[in-house]
This record gives sequence, structure tokens and C-alpha cells, in this order.
Amino acid sequence: PLPAALHTRLVSPLLPDMKVVLEAIKYRPPRYHIVSIFSGRCIDGEELTQASYWLQHDMEKPMNWADGVGELVRLGCNAFLEISHGQNLAFATRYCLVRAR
Repeated sequence: PLPAALHTRLVSPLLPDMKVVLEAIKYRPPRYHIVSIFSGRCIDGEELTQASYWLQHDMEKPMNWADGVGELVRLGCNAFLEISHGQNLAFATRYCLVRAR
């Protein structure tokens, strides 16, 4: 388990090693829609096949969680599952859904 989210500066010292690993992976475009936490919109599947996309996740960019939840609702999603070490994203998602009503 990681002690911090991967989109914090705490991960920055790991970037060189992460880059080596990520560049060695053979990626394939996804079969399903993927919503970016940065843009809050569906992302081009080809972009997800680039190591550079995954390396940006440690940057201090703001996440557009509410826009992403809204995009998922527009795509017809009505169930959300958080897979993490806590419930923060589930709470944030619930908050976004309540505010959107």
C-alpha cells in the first residue's frame, strides 16, 4: 500500500523509476469508455497507451472529480465502486451526485 495518493509531489522522487517501468509496458486501447480525472471527460483510448499519460498522475494538477462523475452519469452509469484504501472518493462521488440533482 502507498502512504499517499499518486497525484501528489510525494511521488516525484519515484518518477524516473516509474518512467522506466511504464515505458516497458505494452499498452492496448481500452474496450470501454475511460473518464479522465484531469479533464472530467472521456479520454481518447490511444492517449492511454502512452507512458506519458500515466506519468502525469503524480503532478499537482487539480482533479475534476465532479465533472468526471457528471460525465459518467451522462454515459449512463448508475453504480460506482471505489477500489482503494479508504472511502474518500465514494464520499466525494456521493456529494457530486447529490449536488447534481
